[in-house]
Amino acid sequence: MIIMADKTFLKEKMDELILLTGEFCDKYLDDEYKQLCDKLIHKMARKHNVPFLRGRLDIWAASIIHALGQINFLFDQKTKPYVSAKVIADYFNTSTSTTSQKAKIIRDMFKLKYFDKDFSTNSNKKQDPFSELVFINGFFVPKKLLPEYIQKIMNTDGENQIIKEYREYRNQSNFLIKKIIDTYIDEDVLYDAGNLLGIVVNGEILVRNFEEQKALVDFSLFDYKTEGKSFIAHYGDLVDENETEIWKNLLAAYTSLFEVKSVLRNKRIIILKDLLNENLSDIKLMDLNLSQTIFPEVLLFTRLIPFKDLKISSGVNFVFQNKFKDPLIKRYHLLARKKTNMDSAITIFIAFFKLNQEYGLKVMSLDII
Repeated sequence: MIIMADKTFLKEKMDELILLTGEFCDKYLDDEYKQLCDKLIHKMARKHNVPFLRGRLDIWAASIIHALGQINFLFDQKTKPYVSAKVIADYFNTSTSTTSQKAKIIRDMFKLKYFDKDFSTNSNKKQDPFSELVFINGFFVPKKLLPEYIQKIMNTDGENQIIKEYREYRNQSNFLIKKIIDTYIDEDVLYDAGNLLGIVVNGEILVRNFEEQKALVDFSLFDYKTEGKSFIAHYGDLVDENETEIWKNLLAAYTSLFEVKSVLRNKRIIILKDLLNENLSDIKLMDLNLSQTIFPEVLLFTRLIPFKDLKISSGVNFVFQNKFKDPLIKRYHLLARKKTNMDSAITIFIAFFKLNQEYGLKVMSLDII
């Protein structure tokens, strides 16, 4: 745990580094690069071993700008803004080779790449060759080749008001979730959460597929606790008035095993019955993707987030055949009794994460991104 003196020292170093990169961006680049530097420095500061606490800060500043510049074509004279690697090195009184080497460390550390979704400039995002493609069931497909009903899901044209509101709310909640992840979730958190889920082998986190990777992040965010609180709860200390409603809904999210009673495909709504809470039935889950592929009677483990008089999913879905209903519930209660010292939210997620490995079906979602 970082003691207060260490936090103070870290903040001093971070503020000085932000000042150094900011002054360079004000002179040679623009406000967008300045914000990207700030964002990357904050991400570096959340590492268990903060890299810039050792070594010259001016070299770190040069290397941060160099790393961001490399993935955003800053050194190409045809781009705007344009700055050479030598200008960066000279400004910070270092060499281009030293700066380049440390920039590579930063790129490798955060897996920075061309058209990076988090650290690309807006102009480069628009040039992303994959921007007109969607990833469906393991393949990249041009948007214009998709069936019309799928294109309607992706576009707002022709949608009723509640779906438009859903889209807006989903975007806002995803933005807040990403913000909370960037604030709190690091490699150490994922490692500890992976240990709880039983997917750490020989010191490495091993996930079988993308669904398990999503589940690990979801579990780390909503259920894993430090000082007795989830990271969603911790964010209450930082939430602003524009985020309050969505934050409260995220705080009220919960997981359970549900039975799909019916599917209203044209309305994008799935009617659920909670199998672990007998008083909860006729729950309306709105999901633009899953509602087009799931069928009545299957079982669904998911996390529900309030949205008007409906629910939305956090994105983690474990699907089971109905014939396993009784064994699943029985196994869940057996696993829960073995973990009486654990928080109930942690217990239920761990139990169904393990049950999904044994009984789960491949999720039949369009997985449109």
